[in-house]
Amino acid sequence: MNDFSGSPLIEHPNLELAKKHIPAEFHDIATQLFENGYAIIDFPDSEIVDRSNRIIKSLQPKFDLEFWKNNQWARGESLRITDGWIDNQDIREIAINESILQMLSQLYGRPAFPFQTLNFPVGTQQNVHSDTMHFNSIPERWMCGVWLALEDIDKDNGPLIYYPGTHRWPILWGEHLGLNLAHTSAPGQHLFDPHWQKQIRASKIQPQTLRCKKGQAVIWMANLLHGGGKQIDKNRTRWTQVTHYYFENCAYWRPYASNLSTGEIFSFTPPNISTGTGYAASESTKAKTPSDFDPKRYIALNPDLHALSEAHAVEHWILNGIHERRIYK
Repeated sequence: MNDFSGSPLIEHPNLELAKKHIPAEFHDIATQLFENGYAIIDFPDSEIVDRSNRIIKSLQPKFDLEFWKNNQWARGESLRITDGWIDNQDIREIAINESILQMLSQLYGRPAFPFQTLNFPVGTQQNVHSDTMHFNSIPERWMCGVWLALEDIDKDNGPLIYYPGTHRWPILWGEHLGLNLAHTSAPGQHLFDPHWQKQIRASKIQPQTLRCKKGQAVIWMANLLHGGGKQIDKNRTRWTQVTHYYFENCAYWRPYASNLSTGEIFSFTPPNISTGTGYAASESTKAKTPSDFDPKRYIALNPDLHALSEAHAVEHWILNGIHERRIYK
């Protein structure tokens, strides 16, 4: 049992004390996470090669890779499918892998549950960021990600970039930057980027580039600064799956769309992929959507949002659609 006042075991400042509550089989992983903020593992699924191949075959027709190469690659853009687990059983099986759930639950000290999947055919090329801006919890730090290579990743097809030790840095909200994000017309990562870059320069921490084999995975902690390296070879793919996990008995919210000083908190009940429980917006969130808002219709009327799930369509409308004057009916 975790008796450290609401802190995840692996976030406790005394690793040796925390290890007394973690099974010995996970001690090496615990050390990696504690020291670096991430740990590299072999994904515990005997079918992972075949499963990866089926996912790639199933998702490939959903992407226009030629258009990406000719129009988006140079701009550092990526492609993704959000919550593919809804329609693809292999994606879901990766997300609900019992060994991963057991490992995370033991490392953190509360039961873990998967709430989102992201599948990428190419490198994200995403700026360095902390996931806590997108997904946070009360108490803090009860969130993590598991990134899985569905094919070999090297320096040319978009490796991951990590800054070891940054998981221990303070978690940023808009208030730390003097921003009222609830009243910002385009809330998002770009508002935090300059501060993270200043922190990196001041700390002089050197980035680590992750290259790994098909079937290897990386667990990273909530506040670790990470991003996607430039995909040098645009003619290659970089198939991966990211699953985000929360832990039970927390409140869940999005800092980049909240303003704590005025009580405007973008809170929600996340889906639980293991049980099939769906997303539920808070009452304050629902109040910001029109009474006749239909997320399926909203996606259909805005083709550029085709990769969104219904849950994310609701959030997109509140955070972006209103300001962009998008149609929803």
